[in-house]
Amino acid sequence: MAFFNLSNLSKGIAFHSLLRRRRSRGQSMVEVTLTLPFMIILIFGMIEMNRVWQSWHGAKLAADDGCYTAAVNRDAIRGQDVMETRANSAQITFTAATVSARMNDANTLPIGYECTITVLHRPLFTGLSISLPGTGDVSLFGAGIPITYSNDYFRSVF
Repeated sequence: MAFFNLSNLSKGIAFHSLLRRRRSRGQSMVEVTLTLPFMIILIFGMIEMNRVWQSWHGAKLAADDGCYTAAVNRDAIRGQDVMETRANSAQITFTAATVSARMNDANTLPIGYECTITVLHRPLFTGLSISLPGTGDVSLFGAGIPITYSNDYFRSVF
């Protein structure tokens, strides 16, 4: 009857479950340590891609509005003012914004307008640099990433 003593059996089960719990805690810590850097890179990558899209989309809307205004009013200067105002309202830094008239074959009448805007996108980690042996500090992003968008509007549409 001593073979079926329940008190000895329950002590062994409790020891094994305690040991198993300690192993699973260590395993969870290792899994988090291995996956956390990849998750952080993924999250910041998604945020940065959203910011790049926002800069591109702001440039697109500014160029669209500038070209539309220039084509409807037949005034390139007014179109450029609208384009710059739209870029400023979108809170994007533009380095160049031009509106130019497309002339007919005789070069006497504007048949449309071409708008080009260049936006300087500054990443979250602008100025981040890595020290490499033999080369010194290497900047990853520099001052920013230029994004250029061009658009054409022709009078025949309106």
